[in-house]
Amino acid sequence: MRIFMSELDFKPYKAIVPGEIYRGLNGSAEIPIVMLSRFKYPSLAEGVEYVQSVMRIFKQTEPIVASEDLELNPSKAMEFFVSRLPEEVRGRILSGEKTAIGKLEQHFGNLGMTAPDKNNYLTVSYGLVPAEDIKKNSGKSVLHNRIFYEKEMKKVRRGKDAYNFVFTIGDGLRLPDKGKVDLFFENPARGEKVIMVEQGDFYDFRPIQKMTNLIYENMPNGSIESVRDVTQLRLQTLATAGMQHFLEHLSVESMASNLAAGLVGMIMGSGGIPQPGQPNDKPEGPKSDGFWLYGDNFAA
Repeated sequence: MRIFMSELDFKPYKAIVPGEIYRGLNGSAEIPIVMLSRFKYPSLAEGVEYVQSVMRIFKQTEPIVASEDLELNPSKAMEFFVSRLPEEVRGRILSGEKTAIGKLEQHFGNLGMTAPDKNNYLTVSYGLVPAEDIKKNSGKSVLHNRIFYEKEMKKVRRGKDAYNFVFTIGDGLRLPDKGKVDLFFENPARGEKVIMVEQGDFYDFRPIQKMTNLIYENMPNGSIESVRDVTQLRLQTLATAGMQHFLEHLSVESMASNLAAGLVGMIMGSGGIPQPGQPNDKPEGPKSDGFWLYGDNFAA
């Protein structure tokens, strides 16, 4: 159960999860959804520490089956990927071996993990969700899971009906001065960068400006304390995506190593690359099972 300092009304939207997920009252085939969250960017060191903590407590009693349900549970998805790591690689990461950690940090860095950042951020996402998908999940806990809505929004993503932007809050928990936000919209190219638009119609910021006005109207004292803090969820999700990419890279390296060994064997006359119809007895790298949770364009 999530506990907030106080419940945040976000009129004219109706709360699904106060302080986080809200739905519009209009729409029949598609339901407008607004999601709010505050966070700090996880650092590379925090990403590595999280992976190591999962490895320390992970005990596989039965195989973890790849399924779409894992996408809604990043911590379980991390266990899925960890279970597919060779024991030797897992041991190198746990021991802090420099090369293994460096490769892991490289994948984390590609996903936006950085050096420690003291700033807080407020992210606002708007999109349409098929009403049918909400109806068929009525009464289920999935309707309180922000990852569910992120996936659903992608089905209807188009132009002004989908956008995402981030306020830079600083080291406190108060919205930036409204005057600075208004100046940004007057001239986005030259205005103070208090807002970063990550997705939307970059030729027409009016829908985003309208939403920022709602933010200030519903938070008259400027405090964002009642907005859900998703820092830990962001860490779990980015680290899981990074582990997926690490595993993919490891698999490619294993395949390349096997191919190189085959070429050397062929040159040395010791069997070489298996010919058509000839079995390949060389060990395979980690398999994906044809299922990957997070794409290269992941955005939390």
